[in-house]
Amino acid sequence: MDDCTIRMLHPGELMTVQRFPGDYIVHGNQTEQILQAGNAVSVNAARWLGERLLPSLA
Repeated sequence: MDDCTIRMLHPGELMTVQRFPGDYIVHGNQTEQILQAGNAVSVNAARWLGERLLPSLA
């Protein structure tokens, strides 16, 4: 078990996992960028929620 390590993901990698476009700009230092990615709703979930809510808004 001594040779097992965990590599933390960088902000850009976290944004990619959340499916943000590659040219999306995130401001702040590394910690702030990580927090923003962690609090984001993935694109798939946001689209699904929006499509379900749309009929009630019309």
